[in-house]
Amino acid sequence: MLFAQTISAFRFLSDPAFMFFACITLCTCVPVLASAWQKVKESEHRAALKRDLAERGMSAAEICSVLEAGDKGKKA
Repeated sequence: MLFAQTISAFRFLSDPAFMFFACITLCTCVPVLASAWQKVKESEHRAALKRDLAERGMSAAEICSVLEAGDKGKKA
């Protein structure tokens, strides 16, 4: 009986309209979330790099030049 209730609960999966909107939602949300996650990880990496360079005793100007050099290399 529980199996029959479970099967009837998932009938919406056979509805083409539901599947269409589910696919559209996934195709738009996944890239947005992936891009946001990438930006978060990149920010964490930059913060760790700044902290490491500051611990090594580099001045703020030296840290800025290192970060700008990395940004220029990324765009090329």
